[in-house]
Amino acid sequence: MRIDQIHERINFIADKEQSGYFTPAEIDIAIDTASMWLFNQFLEVYATSTESQEALSPFKDMEYVLTNSDGEFKVVSTNYMRLIGLKVSVLSANNIPTHSGVPIMDESELAFRLNSQLKKPTRQYPVGEEIGIGSYRLHPKEVHAGEIRFLRRPAKPVFAIDDEGNYDDVNSVQLEWGEQFIGKIILQTLVILGIHLDNNWLRENGMALPQSNV
Repeated sequence: MRIDQIHERINFIADKEQSGYFTPAEIDIAIDTASMWLFNQFLEVYATSTESQEALSPFKDMEYVLTNSDGEFKVVSTNYMRLIGLKVSVLSANNIPTHSGVPIMDESELAFRLNSQLKKPTRQYPVGEEIGIGSYRLHPKEVHAGEIRFLRRPAKPVFAIDDEGNYDDVNSVQLEWGEQFIGKIILQTLVILGIHLDNNWLRENGMALPQSNV
């Protein structure tokens, strides 16, 4: 559903409920807030829910990684939200490229691995730690090359208007969510805008209020 259609539906319901007029910019802010609400709801159960992984799939992103001599790097994207996976590529003793996943560990796990004689990290099989939002350090501390996969922030929707006051599709920013999740965002947007929808109205229109658990 395009952003102009979402605005049209919100304005229709607002008019029916006599909730007053909302500017396109106000509605955009409410839609973005609702979008982030839904994103965070799915993010809480991402590791254990197939639906959440499907819902957040449009927001998967990837960057190539080259650490500094201390094994550190920071994700370039300013929209970084959550790490999905990290892997490094190294040459084996036979000069054959190999790829290995890098487990990100908490302080106690990291200390155990660094002091372990049997499971000590190696250049081919390093371990990592988070040292800041989107910042990581790999052990052993040396240059590694690889890639990081992460979830980024959903794009902020924009209902653009041209010089004649009409909807401008070219300069608008659409929601990236799958169609099956747009209804939840619309309903949460209405809640954010303070539009009261009773259960009878919702049942008549085949809708249900958003719940805290998606």
